[in-house]
Amino acid sequence: MNARTKREVDSVKPYQELLDRISKRYVEGQAQAVRSVNETMVKTNWQIGQFYLTYPICETLSHKLSWSHYCELVKISDVKHDDIGQMNMYMGYFAKEENIEGENPPI
Repeated sequence: MNARTKREVDSVKPYQELLDRISKRYVEGQAQAVRSVNETMVKTNWQIGQFYLTYPICETLSHKLSWSHYCELVKISDVKHDDIGQMNMYMGYFAKEENIEGENPPI
C-alpha cells in the first residue's frame, strides 16, 4: 500500500466511525420517541378510563353544561355578540334534538 492510499484509508476510518455514532444515536432517538409516545398514550387512556368510571351513566354531558362551562372549555377570552348567538343556537339545538325526555333543558 503506498502512502497516498494509506492516508485515504486512515481518513475514511474516523469518518465511518462518526457516521456509525450518528446512526446509532438516531436509532436510539427513534426508539426513545416511540417509548415516550406510548407512555403518554397509556397515561391518557388511563385517565379517560378513570373519567368514564367516575361518570358512567352520562352518554354526553353537553346538555348539562352552562354558558360558563362552554366558555371555559372553548377558552374564549373575548366573548362577542356573535359568540353568544352561536352558543344560543347550539343550546337550542341540544334542547330540541339531543335532550332526553325527563332531563332538564340546557341552561
